[in-house]
This record gives sequence, structure tokens and C-alpha cells, in this order.
Amino acid sequence: MMVGNLYEEGQSFHIRIKTRSLSDEEKKTIIAKVNAMSLALAEKGIEFAAVLGDSSRKISALLFYVNVVLIFLIVGGVGRYAFIFIKKLSSSNELRNQIMNSSFDAIIWYNTNSEIVFWNPQAKNVFGWKKEEILGNLLTETIIPTRFHDLHRGTIKHYLDSKEKATPKNGVETVAMNKSGVELPIELTIIPIFQNNDALFCAHVRDITKSKEMENDLRDRETLLRGILESTNHGILATDQNGRTITSNKRFFEIWDVPSELALKNNLKVIFDHALDQLIDADGFLQKIHHLSESDQIDIDLLKFKNGKSIYRFSSPLILNDEIV
Repeated sequence: MMVGNLYEEGQSFHIRIKTRSLSDEEKKTIIAKVNAMSLALAEKGIEFAAVLGDSSRKISALLFYVNVVLIFLIVGGVGRYAFIFIKKLSSSNELRNQIMNSSFDAIIWYNTNSEIVFWNPQAKNVFGWKKEEILGNLLTETIIPTRFHDLHRGTIKHYLDSKEKATPKNGVETVAMNKSGVELPIELTIIPIFQNNDALFCAHVRDITKSKEMENDLRDRETLLRGILESTNHGILATDQNGRTITSNKRFFEIWDVPSELALKNNLKVIFDHALDQLIDADGFLQKIHHLSESDQIDIDLLKFKNGKSIYRFSSPLILNDEIV
């Protein structure tokens, strides 16, 4: 609530300044409120310095906005009052810098020409360029791959044309280049800050290389498991305690003569109804199923079909922390 109120008040400052209808006392009051807002945001934001959530990004965006407002106050004819508060505001800027520089996200500010104007330490860790090397360079000449240049320019144009509010956009997954020219998977959040027909952009970049590696490793393991399931001559069906199918292989449906249209439905009740019609002792089979669903015992039994076929069924529970899962 505090952040929302401060943001609305900050927007009202901007509107009142544009009307040029402020008295000297009102100008002093506005400067004082800008100073108080920046301090409050910085103090609140420092609590989120190690927390990588939307709240931290909103604090970052609002501090960014407050400093932009202050610049326009100075340029807009109330400079003699604004400079009185610059010394006080420096303490909030120091807090702001602590937030920006201690963030686990790479934080990059750039203008409508894609020129980089801010680069925090984590950006150096992610991309390899030191601040003194990168400031003043273009994003399109450094971290944005060539194939995304048109998309990047189009995004800036979209923001300028639509004047979307200065609120964090949902993070999107894309890629960026490091100093060595290697592409990295990243999560990108862009915060636009507008003034008339100009804008600045605050980009939060998170390196998701490790999470992508974990996803790929999990996918490889699932592929291996699927290969093992499909390579055996045994029919396999795994269910949870609520009777929902977790996984199965094609051989299971072949053994039970389950038509492909039923197998695709993945409905265990439909499959069991089909199986019961084939068994000589359907009631005994059903009772055993209910018993095994609550048992931690391994069970082997012989099932006899009406067509003369017989199969051995092997049932085993999966135990985790002494509970059947």
C-alpha cells in the first residue's frame, strides 16, 4: 500500500510541474515530498536487497522514477529549492546504489538509443564487461544478439508509442551474449520510465543457465526412463493412491488388449472396466487391487483370462519417508 501511494503521489508531482502553476511554497513542498519519498523507498527497498521478487523490482523502478523527477525539477525552474535537498537526497541515493549493486539480478539502464547508462556489479559477473568498459556502448553492439536487434528497437518504439506505465513487466525468457560472444539463457524484466517523448529503461536480467541445465538434465532423465520402460517386455503401470495413472508403457496395454482409443484417454477406471471383462475371477482381482492400494507389501499373483491366457502380476509400492506415495 505504501509503495502504491508513493507512486501515485510521484505521478501527481509530475503533472503539477507540467502545469507550471506552482507557488514558491508549493515548489518547496513538492521538493520535500520527493526527498521524503526517495528516502522512504530506499529504506523500504533495502529490505528487499537480497530478495529477487517483484517487490524488489518495483522499489528499484520507483527509486529510478523519483530521481528522474528530481532532475526535471532542477531543469524545470525550481532548481534553487531542489539543490537544498540534494545533500540529503545523496543518502537515499547511496541506499539506492546499495540495493542496485547488491542485487542478484544484473541491472542495466539504457536510453531510447539503446545506450547503456548504468551497469551494476552483477551485470559484470553475468556478461564479463566492467562498468568503465560498457557505459556509453549500445546494447545492440554488446549483449543483444543480431537476430534480436529489430525486436529490441521495436520494443522501444512500442513503449514510446503506448506510454505504458512504469511498472515491471513479467519476466520473459530469452538469450543474451557475454563478452566472449557466448549466448546465455536469461530472464528479462523491463521497467520503462517516461518523460514527455523521451524515456529511460531499467532492465533486470537474471542468468538462468543453471536452471536450464537442470531442466535439460531432468528432460534427459525422463527420456532415459521412458526408453527403459518401452524396452522391457513387461507391461508396466504406475498409479497414485487415488487411482490416477502416473506412467505406463505400451506393453501394458498390449498385454491387456486395451484398444488404442482407450489407452489414449488415460482413464484408469475405463481401463480397469475393460480388464475386468477379460478375467475369470474379476471380483477377486478387484479386491486385491483395493488391498494393494493400502499395503506396503510386495505381491505376486497369477491372473487367468477367459480366453485361456495367464499372466503373472507383480505389484510393489513406492515408499518415501515411511509413507506409500
